[in-house]
Amino acid sequence: MFSVTRSFISQLYCSGRRVVSAALIAVAFTLVALNSVHAQTTNSVVQFSSATYQTAESFFFATIIVERTGSLDELVTVDYNMTDGTAVTGVDYIPTPGTLTFFPGEQFASFFVIVFDNSTVDPNRTVNLQLSNPQSFSGTTLGNPSTAVLTIFDDDTVDTGGAGTVQFNLSTYTAYHDEYIIDGRWDEEPEGIQITIIRPSGSYGKIAVDWATSTNG
Repeated sequence: MFSVTRSFISQLYCSGRRVVSAALIAVAFTLVALNSVHAQTTNSVVQFSSATYQTAESFFFATIIVERTGSLDELVTVDYNMTDGTAVTGVDYIPTPGTLTFFPGEQFASFFVIVFDNSTVDPNRTVNLQLSNPQSFSGTTLGNPSTAVLTIFDDDTVDTGGAGTVQFNLSTYTAYHDEYIIDGRWDEEPEGIQITIIRPSGSYGKIAVDWATSTNG
């Protein structure tokens, strides 16, 4: 953007008109410094959009956003990876390392972490995320944060009713039977009946209950 050289400054000193002052030289060096700063700030910097990400296990995946600052003029690539925190590979999530590509003009890119759902009450689990190997024609660096943590929230709930109670689903049951005439007399063919036991007010844990039948008359 600016170009100030030693020969330019020497020519100013050697001019017969002697119009160059120390102030003008200071301005010249200021322009050089501004040119250097401009060149540095136009390089791309890539980083996670946040140091922490969250998802519930029932969502089945988490979206991780990576952002680019500085120049958006070039194509930029950066590698990403994930490793176990308290989460376990193949049990809580699927590791899917890869490479993100920022095309010219793009400020954001994203990748997914696939998580597993289960019906077990578990503590929340974490996955460590890393960025590495940023690449572009004019040079790209990693910003801060270049590491992040994904928390997988467990959304299975403990039944606050505890073990609950057991009871019949009806107060009375009726068994029907068919009647036949066999060898000149009435005979009966009883049919079975299904008795249902229910467990209201809680279903946590395994329980057992005894049952028995008796005759009435």
